[in-house]
Amino acid sequence: MSYFEPDTYKLQSAGKDWSYAADGSTMRFELRPGDRWAKDSDGSVERSELASYKTLDYEQTYTISYKFMIEPGETNTSKWIVLGQLHATEDAGDDGVSPPYGLDLIGERMEIHARWSDQADTNWDNVNTLVAYKDEQDIERGHWYDMKVTLRLDPFGDGMLDVWRDGVQLVDYDGPLGYHDEVGPYWKHGAYRKASDETIAVNYKDFSLVEEAGGQTPLALEAQSDFEVLHDPPGRFAGVASALKDQLDLYADMFAEGIVDTGSFGSADVFQKALENSRTDFVL
Repeated sequence: MSYFEPDTYKLQSAGKDWSYAADGSTMRFELRPGDRWAKDSDGSVERSELASYKTLDYEQTYTISYKFMIEPGETNTSKWIVLGQLHATEDAGDDGVSPPYGLDLIGERMEIHARWSDQADTNWDNVNTLVAYKDEQDIERGHWYDMKVTLRLDPFGDGMLDVWRDGVQLVDYDGPLGYHDEVGPYWKHGAYRKASDETIAVNYKDFSLVEEAGGQTPLALEAQSDFEVLHDPPGRFAGVASALKDQLDLYADMFAEGIVDTGSFGSADVFQKALENSRTDFVL
C-alpha cells in the first residue's frame, strides 16, 4: 500500500498544468518563475510540493526511503531549494522556522540539515542548525538517487539521524533533533525554493515511511479511508487545531471536499463554526 493513498496528502503549488503529474509511484513536480502557492502571497518563494496529512511521533524510530531525480536543465541559481523535509507542526505562538530535517539543493550541490530546539516556544533565536552533510561535487542531473533516512525525533538529546545515498552513508548523527511541539512533524517533498528565474523539475518514486517494530502509530490523526477522525465536541476541536496550526487548512480543504465525517459535531454548520473559531487561536 502506498504511503500517499488518495485523500492522505495535499498539493501546494501554483496549480498550473505543469505543476504536478503522477504516473504510478512516480511523482513529478515542476517549478517555473512566478509559480506561487496561494498562501505565498509576498512573492519571495515558489513551490510545487506535496504535504502529507500524517504526523510522526517523538521518541520513535522511522525509516524513510525513496528515489528522486532532478531533470537536466538550467543551472540552479536559487539561494536554496528544499527537496524533501519533515515540516514542523507548530504550536500556537511558534515561529514558522526551517524544518527539523531537510534535504536541500544549494547551487547544484546537495546539503542535509538537522535542527532542534528544546524550548516550549520555538523561534528563530533558539533554533540550532547542523549542516550534517554538504556535497563537494555537483549533483548529476538525470540520475535517480536512492535515499534512505533513519531518524528519531527528540529535542532533548536522544534523537538520531542516519542518511544514505546510493548505499553510501552521508550522515551518522546522534543528539537532539526536532522541536518541542505537542504534535510531531509531517513529510513533504517536491520543490520549494527562494524565488528564481529558471525552471526546475524534480521526480520522486518508490516512497515508503516505516516505523520501527513495536512502536506507536506514526499518525497523530489516523488517515483512515473514511476519515472519521474529527469526532470531538467543538470546544475540544479548537484545542486540537491550536496544536495543528500549520495543518488546519488541510482539514478545511478535506471538509470542503466532503472527505471529513463531521461525526459528533452533529452537523456541517457546527463543524464549520468550530473550524472558524479555532482559527482565532493563532495566525495561519
